[in-house]
Amino acid sequence: MAVLALTTSLADMRERLSKMVIASDKSGNPVTADDLGVTGALTVLMKDAIKPNLMQTLEGQPVFVHAGPFANIAHGNSSIIADKIALKLVGNDGFVGTYLYMPPSLPACLPPCLPLYSPCLSIHTVSS
Repeated sequence: MAVLALTTSLADMRERLSKMVIASDKSGNPVTADDLGVTGALTVLMKDAIKPNLMQTLEGQPVFVHAGPFANIAHGNSSIIADKIALKLVGNDGFVGTYLYMPPSLPACLPPCLPLYSPCLSIHTVSS
């Protein structure tokens, strides 16, 4: 899921998937998805997952849901594609809030300025 959340396009996702180490050979050398020739199949399996889901909050605000909590925990942000789409939709004067939550089991991942175990909001502004 982290590969999905960090990707910027289908081509980028294919490249990232190709570099995934999925095994070691008898000599201990890494074996990648590309070494086994399965990169194309992995990309086809993930091609629809690259599209964020547009949903609505209880307050009626639009929200993109993408990549799930496990990718979020892995690197601390939601998907780059969802953020880029949202920034494009709000225009030059808009802003996008990205919600992330770090569970109590991962306090080392929290920035020092945040209260321990609390959800936080990261604001992204549109750059010219």
